[in-house]
Amino acid sequence: LFRLFALLCLCGFIAAPADASRPQQAARPLAPARNTVIDLERRLDINRAGLVITNLGSLGYDLVQGNTGLWYPRDSSTTLMFASGLWLGSLVDGSPRVTVGEYSVEYAPGRMSGAGPGTPLATENRVWKVQRWSGDPADTAHVDRAPGGPAVDPLVHHSWSEYIAGAVPIGAPWKLHRLPDPTTPDPLDSLDVPGPDVLGDQMTWCVYNDADPANHTNGAGSTAPLGAEVEQAVFGFNDQGPLGEVAFVHWRVINRSLSTWTGLRAGYWVDPDIGGGLGFTDDKVGCDTTRSLAFAYNGQPIDGGYGDHPPLLGALLLDSSPLPSGGATTGMHAFASYVGGTDPNNAQQSLNSLSGLNADGTPIIDPLSNETRFRYSGDALGGTGWLDPSAADKRMMASFAPREVLPGDSLDLWVAIVVSPGVSLSTALASMPCRADYVRAVFASGFAEPRAVAPECEVPRNCPRPVSYWGAQCAGAGAYDATRLGALANAVDQSSAALDFGSDPRLGFCATMAASGGVRALAEREFAAFLTNYLAGPLQIQPVGQTPVLLLPSTPVSCPGVAADDVASLATPASSGRGVSGSYLNLVTDHRRPIEGVDFGLSGFGGGVGSAYDFLGSSLDPSVQPDSFPAAVVVHFDSAQTQKAYRYLRNELVGGGLPAVGRGYRFAGFLDVPFTARDSASGDPLDVAYVERVVTDDAGTIQPAASQPASFDSSWAPTTEPDGNREYLLISRRAYSGSPLAEFVVDGAATSSSVPWLFAMAARRRAEPDVIDDGDEFVFRFGYAQTPGVDAVLRDLASRSLSDSGVAEKYTQIAECLGAINRAETVGPYCDEPTPALASLVSAEAEPGRVRVEWRVPSPNPVTIERRPGDQDWSDLALRVPNGEGRVVLEDRNVQAGTRYGYRLRVGTSHLGEVTLDVPVQNRLSLAGLRPNPAAGSLVVAFTLASSAPAQLEVLDVAGRRVFARAIDRPLAGQRVLSLTGARLSPGVYVVRLTQDGAQLVTRGVVLR
Repeated sequence: LFRLFALLCLCGFIAAPADASRPQQAARPLAPARNTVIDLERRLDINRAGLVITNLGSLGYDLVQGNTGLWYPRDSSTTLMFASGLWLGSLVDGSPRVTVGEYSVEYAPGRMSGAGPGTPLATENRVWKVQRWSGDPADTAHVDRAPGGPAVDPLVHHSWSEYIAGAVPIGAPWKLHRLPDPTTPDPLDSLDVPGPDVLGDQMTWCVYNDADPANHTNGAGSTAPLGAEVEQAVFGFNDQGPLGEVAFVHWRVINRSLSTWTGLRAGYWVDPDIGGGLGFTDDKVGCDTTRSLAFAYNGQPIDGGYGDHPPLLGALLLDSSPLPSGGATTGMHAFASYVGGTDPNNAQQSLNSLSGLNADGTPIIDPLSNETRFRYSGDALGGTGWLDPSAADKRMMASFAPREVLPGDSLDLWVAIVVSPGVSLSTALASMPCRADYVRAVFASGFAEPRAVAPECEVPRNCPRPVSYWGAQCAGAGAYDATRLGALANAVDQSSAALDFGSDPRLGFCATMAASGGVRALAEREFAAFLTNYLAGPLQIQPVGQTPVLLLPSTPVSCPGVAADDVASLATPASSGRGVSGSYLNLVTDHRRPIEGVDFGLSGFGGGVGSAYDFLGSSLDPSVQPDSFPAAVVVHFDSAQTQKAYRYLRNELVGGGLPAVGRGYRFAGFLDVPFTARDSASGDPLDVAYVERVVTDDAGTIQPAASQPASFDSSWAPTTEPDGNREYLLISRRAYSGSPLAEFVVDGAATSSSVPWLFAMAARRRAEPDVIDDGDEFVFRFGYAQTPGVDAVLRDLASRSLSDSGVAEKYTQIAECLGAINRAETVGPYCDEPTPALASLVSAEAEPGRVRVEWRVPSPNPVTIERRPGDQDWSDLALRVPNGEGRVVLEDRNVQAGTRYGYRLRVGTSHLGEVTLDVPVQNRLSLAGLRPNPAAGSLVVAFTLASSAPAQLEVLDVAGRRVFARAIDRPLAGQRVLSLTGARLSPGVYVVRLTQDGAQLVTRGVVLR
């Protein structure tokens, strides 16, 4: 393959393979690098990612396949990057010059010769790949591997001797290594061996330049060369920690020209592909200006390649030297982004992007109307600030500060390509800053013992609270005082159209938490708790002395019947205003949809459907009289089922000008139309009207037929003209009777502010063969704009009767889904979740009319106690905060004699300390023995006391030795479960003995380990 590309280059003929995922690149073939040796097979593959390396200024682009070139994990088909490269831009003698490295590259291999191109055909201009000395002699040898897929490099590494002979003469770094002398048996004998000066555990090195004008053909460049020579080292570490997901890049850019580069801008350009395949269409980008970090992430929490755990791709600008003048930063100076297909198409646009400007040179303005050099610098995890608004095929470029570079001077640039994996998109977003800080610390240490400084990156985890917790706060549980709880309640009230907490939001919130009354109250209660959990984090209104309340916006969720797919969209408020929309239902599929909207700036159907009030005029203003508008009107097309319509004529002069008498909209008959219009809710037929163009003179006199447009035919029939020949359709509020009404049979009624028109449509036929089939329908709708969250669903359900089984079922689904989120059952991993081994049952007892259970929990966070009567489902019973000793106590007096009850704790997604008790009708002495039997792990013994007389419980081994004893001095009659805390029982058979008031019971138990 290497020889094949060399031969193609000698012929001056090489083009990038086409790729369907990048259609805009078809016009950008790989620029011919004449008489060059192009090395396309090298991969940095020492760590958990596989990165394509070339000697053309392109990184992470598989030029052989014309496809993605950063695989993560390395042995998988999932990818993170389609292409990347070094961009350079500067003013030279007052004119912009730009050199681009992307799909089409403007560099060529090798060093320059003076100020011009060198001899790129020399084989030493390849990409050199070497291994650091680890004590294995194979590190210095040439090692190949069997060919594999596109992510597999057939070369493991070059030999040191190859490197010294070929790479060092053209400037590659080397040093003397003190190695054991293989010619002597004395292990202490050593010798100095010249070898590569390897950064990391594996390093690639090459040199390239932009001096050949014939290579400058990329539309984003295409200028005279800068005369830049670039030495490139890309290296990584074989590390099991976060360093194993980092590739470091060092560029030394040398000015070999005879001119000064004034304000040289250097940028690292990236085309991310999170997930590969069609994953390129749903990416978002952002930047962290405090860390000089640019990053790309999946625009949806679920990715087609990575599933529910898409990683992040980061570009961390580490350093540049010498320092820029004027005290400018040595990190990221600007961050640019654009959607694929809107790429810079000339050198000035590229220079503007490198400088932190819009492509046209105007300043970038953030949503707060501030000038900035950084796009999308908000908090993508917290969902605040300026965030990338759309998931699409994105590009990003992080730039260093500009500096002046004199002829012969050089500039050192350091970048790290960082992967941040996670169990979810949220955790990947959360861990990226920590990983970036770690990588910067490794760089600052000079890469000395990097594995010793790896941190444990703290990752925020979801930590919502259930309804019972918020109810406890309303009751004065102490973690939230009235002021802070009121602030949260007010935020919830302001974020919902479905909830109304009244003039005192805290009281309204607490009333909602305490409300009963069936599924509607239950759903509203869970929704209020959900919004409170969601808003507590961004508002920083947190409980005192407890783990913060947190619901990460990007956490994936799925609620039946709700469009939202993450927490943020689930919390989206319902739209506040109602509007008109419309859709054509192509119910008869003999032909395609025949019409489309003409954009007159209306609210629906491509700008062609809206309220008549906003179009020609009406007495009905939807913002003032929304109740006058039906939810939907259906126009049913059928030439056999017709109705009559009012016809109005729109005056115009020959050529379309306005006559002196105005448009007129004169009444011109009550004529048949091949459709009917009905209110979809009531079924009532409605009056309709349509408009046709008519050519008149200035006085309004209708001109002869020869002067009229073809559409002047007494029918409603939009044409293929861009405006559909203005064949407007109007729907009235009046019921259709088959006879004309006086208010409509007057000139100007179509535009009158006293006539009750509802809806208007301006449409055009899409193409000449398109026809409206009998059986098709058009639906005008009036209502709130669709939003993906629960708020809109609850607001719409509020007006519907609970006697409708579908409404009740919908409320139940919402309550169950939100309840699972609030209990952290479906948004794991959960914060500070104790393991079952650290939470345990202490004791439990039951007597007629009363149950008491005690647990020990190591975490100070609240826990939920669940109860199950008999074989019924588990339900929340109470919320408890452990005391200073970590004990949780429940006393349940709402029990029935003769009934079995189960109790357990719920902490996050875990259920702990489960116990089952029978509430006796009357108490009698009994001994159930060890539970379970055989027993393993935590040991408990179950028994029932007949009275309040003192009792004693003992455990004896088979030799009769007492290994455990507990005096029960002042007991309560009833069933009890006692933990044998402190009893260290070896595996074997034991006797359990219970004594009370002269009576004695004995049973056996087996202990396993």
